[in-house]
Amino acid sequence: MDNYKFFNYTSEFYDKMIKHDEVIKNKTAFYKKIITPDMHSAADVGCGTGSDSIALALNGLDVIGFDHAYEMIIKAKQNSEKYELKILFSVNPAEKIPAKYFGKHDIVVSMGNAMANVPPEKIDKAFKNIYSLLKPQGVFLMQILSYRTIIKNNKRIINITKHDNNFYIRFYDIFKESVNFNILSFNGDNPSAGTIHTTVLYPYSHKFISKTLREAGFKKLLLFSDLEFNRYNFRKSKDLIIKAIK
Repeated sequence: MDNYKFFNYTSEFYDKMIKHDEVIKNKTAFYKKIITPDMHSAADVGCGTGSDSIALALNGLDVIGFDHAYEMIIKAKQNSEKYELKILFSVNPAEKIPAKYFGKHDIVVSMGNAMANVPPEKIDKAFKNIYSLLKPQGVFLMQILSYRTIIKNNKRIINITKHDNNFYIRFYDIFKESVNFNILSFNGDNPSAGTIHTTVLYPYSHKFISKTLREAGFKKLLLFSDLEFNRYNFRKSKDLIIKAIK
């Protein structure tokens, strides 16, 4: 299934799978630690159903969220309304963000492994657009899984979650230059009627991402292993968090 269709389909149960309200609560507390008084506007690239956009808005920022999947954007709008927030959402992949949004944001985020969905032939343009979204000295914060560790350890199971009596198992098929991202969903009363949906992700290394960000124009990069900003270890870290300064 291509990436667009995959996320449009999984939008039906995505929030249940990730425990959306709990995620928003945790991310709101996280952003409270990193947002400085001079930050007023934010862009969320690969916003999905809007958890980061909502968390940023709850911290007082004006926010726009971008995603390539139309149904994800519909869910993001509905979720923001539940929190009584006015957030602008736009159906655009990272590599096609319109120039009218450039130069207006103090912080841009791309969390939830979003950039792993961007194919290699489009990743340069995606990072250049992110750079362009920022004001001078603006901050780009991104999270991607540390695929070197995943591939080396053949760590195929990502997560198993349950909502009511519905189960969601996220797992990988690992290949040389890509990984298949699978979601198996089923109801506990009838597991055999479950479905698997699959799309391709791109296991970018910290070296590749750092190089591409510098080529996009970013001068200062800081690499971490988690949202507590512990030092990144490419052999052991589960996540790669990058803070890039324009």
